Amino acid sequence: MYWICAQVFSPEDKKKPFFTVDGEWNGAMVGKWSDGRTEKFVDVRQLKIIKKRTRPMVHQEVFESRRLWKDVTRGLKHRDINKATDSKSFLEERQRQEARERSSRGETWKPRFFIPAGDTWIFSEPLEQRLKKAQQRGNQ
Repeated sequence: MYWICAQVFSPEDKKKPFFTVDGEWNGAMVGKWSDGRTEKFVDVRQLKIIKKRTRPMVHQEVFESRRLWKDVTRGLKHRDINKATDSKSFLEERQRQEARERSSRGETWKPRFFIPAGDTWIFSEPLEQRLKKAQQRGNQ
């Protein structure tokens, strides 16, 4: 069983969540409001499966997840666990080697899309910011 727990905070109060979600990531999830009310959030088993739309692999950047992990995915799809494991190990070892090289040069890894926030990470362009930008573009 795989479990998910999410907390939603107001921009005005980042200490206490006003809504939480708990449940199985491949099953039912329940939402709970800060006033104690609970409700069914979603049961993913009842959702229609929608095929992901992604750019063709040749147009993806080198470190985009789908391109980076394509050999692992292919191994899993073909039930070739050895191929998937070897591909995963290759990627992980390459990442460790790159980290050692950065360290020897005194460089610090700077993520492209996330910024540190205490003991966690925050997406560098949160939904709130993207919505404001979209609204501003629409008003021009």
